[in-house]
Amino acid sequence: MTRLRTDFSKAPHGLADHVILAQADRLWKQADRHGMRSQSDYTRYHYLLLGMSKDWHNSPDRDWITQVLTRRDLTGTAKLDFIYQTLGATP
Repeated sequence: MTRLRTDFSKAPHGLADHVILAQADRLWKQADRHGMRSQSDYTRYHYLLLGMSKDWHNSPDRDWITQVLTRRDLTGTAKLDFIYQTLGATP
């Protein structure tokens, strides 16, 4: 739990450990479906979602990010590199 709380410092720490574990498991499975394979990819994917979580449903970036994440011709790392570069963000 310490590692999860450290890696995802933006996460609400008032949640019970089992809730955080369930959320992390859901995000890991999503990341895996999008081709993420390294610890770095998983962490960057989670930061992307945590950073956009408040406005994700209304985000003008939602459609193109979803299209990039579902591409099968790119690795997970390449997808995240492109998304972060396009957003001008640093994980």
